[in-house]
Amino acid sequence: MKKTDKNVNNESIQEEDNVDKLFDEAKDGRMEKILRKNKILSYLKTILISAAVAVVVLFAAYFAIDSLSFDYCQSKQIIEENRLSNYYRIGYPNRYIGEYSRYNGLFKGELECTTYKNLNGRILYAGTEKRVFGLFNFRSGVFGGGMIAQQIEDDSISTELKNRQSSVYGLRYMTFYYPYVEYKNCIDDMQLLSQISNDKIVEIGISFDKEYLLNDAKMLIPKDLATFYWVDDKSSNEKEGLKEQKWACGENDIHGIKLLDEWGEIVEKPEEDFIRALILLKDTENFYKDIYIKMAGSDGNLDESDIYIQGAVLVGSPDSIAQLKDKPFIKYATLGSVVDKY
Repeated sequence: MKKTDKNVNNESIQEEDNVDKLFDEAKDGRMEKILRKNKILSYLKTILISAAVAVVVLFAAYFAIDSLSFDYCQSKQIIEENRLSNYYRIGYPNRYIGEYSRYNGLFKGELECTTYKNLNGRILYAGTEKRVFGLFNFRSGVFGGGMIAQQIEDDSISTELKNRQSSVYGLRYMTFYYPYVEYKNCIDDMQLLSQISNDKIVEIGISFDKEYLLNDAKMLIPKDLATFYWVDDKSSNEKEGLKEQKWACGENDIHGIKLLDEWGEIVEKPEEDFIRALILLKDTENFYKDIYIKMAGSDGNLDESDIYIQGAVLVGSPDSIAQLKDKPFIKYATLGSVVDKY
């Protein structure tokens, strides 16, 4: 039996619907794939942008932190350099700072300097000084090499030259004796000068019989021999304690006026240089503030009239220094380093 036109139309419509449905399903599948792909690309783009931003932020943070760390280390190194410079302006007879070496880390660093003695143009290596500092570094402080600061008990003072203390670099330590202390062991190395060849350069530390005003002390010693004046920086109570303990003082513990600069040239108005350096140190360290107060006296203002000298360091040939032998103002004398003139 033949299909009616109505049935034929219905079948055609149904076939068209099925075709449309197939196309819609295919279209929906493609769209889903496209959407999924776009979604993945969007995620990747977001991730890449975030990563790029993170890298930029990290680099910016690194350079900012590195810049802050550099500024911190540089400022600390300048402070430590100035401090060390001032230490050597008021102490360490004949010893000077040579080259600096700087090492920086993250908000921490080291400052190291070589030191040397200058004895009439003969340069002798004297060790190193190291300053360690850090914002988060608990080892901050000062470390020295080759030299020892010390207070020396009377019983440990040896009159035998071979038993005296020296640095690891062969520099013999000078010992200084307070004029108000009576010692059982006393040293007068002036007696040894006749045994030393006159082609040598001799360093010798002398301790006076009493404290002299600076201008008076200058009259006692020829200018071409004196390189350092040992100043009195003790209070009355400290002097009483020293009398009981009978301590002498090692060369690295005394303070005084350096008469020569690091090139061996005469310093103009060296007492003013001493006062300036002490003022700078007293503003940063209580130890030197106390020294300034003790030396300045009742008016609190340190000037040349407040400076008393209780010893000196001499450098010269044995014959030139021997001219001072048996002078009444020299109570003790200890030999330092002896080197060839050439």
